[in-house]
Amino acid sequence: MWLWIFLGVIGLSILMIGVQKAFQKKNLEFSMKQVSSQKTGYQTAMEILQANGINNVSIVSGKEGQDHFNPKTMTISLSPSLYGSASLSAVTIAAHEACHAIQWHKGEVKIKIRDGLVEPVQAIAKVGNAVLMVGFFSMFIFSFAAASSWIIIAGLSIYGATGLFTFATLPVEFDASRKAIKQLEGLHIVDPSEIDDSKKLLRSAAMTYVMAFLVSAVMFTFYLLMLLGGRNRN
Repeated sequence: MWLWIFLGVIGLSILMIGVQKAFQKKNLEFSMKQVSSQKTGYQTAMEILQANGINNVSIVSGKEGQDHFNPKTMTISLSPSLYGSASLSAVTIAAHEACHAIQWHKGEVKIKIRDGLVEPVQAIAKVGNAVLMVGFFSMFIFSFAAASSWIIIAGLSIYGATGLFTFATLPVEFDASRKAIKQLEGLHIVDPSEIDDSKKLLRSAAMTYVMAFLVSAVMFTFYLLMLLGGRNRN
């Protein structure tokens, strides 16, 4: 059983890397394709916000590859390469982030639950990783058998928390993508010949979240079986 679980984790990890590479490839491909409307990422996000009656969200050029909407600061942060670009990638990603702002503006429960999990999950992961390091160090350097219990508990905590977070993330991201396509079409930011490529990019991005959840679920199962196996031996 352990061999199959181990192989499953390795297989999913490889698949996850493949999914991430596929998204990066599509993002690069569509970053070189200009939209006919010639609207930039900034203009796209701003137009969507205004069309939905949102005037308390600012749009800034942030760190590369860290596009997100921050509900605490009411800020949409776009990569410098997207902020002033009129590429298909720029307008699609900007629309997606603007739709997270729409979710908050409408008071949708799913995004408030997801965002409410961010800080607790980060705290659990931080403590759990520290316990894992101490546990492995104690077990392999000092042959401290009890450390295995620390490792199992830490593993369950980390992957239970991240699994819950990634699971809560899925409906939020799928809904934001659906909204983004509707906004891009309705506001004529992309024309009918371009919308399919926007859908492809968003589907590719969504798959990275699906894979993150699956990896967390498998790792949680792995540590859970370790715990149950230890109890059975006792």
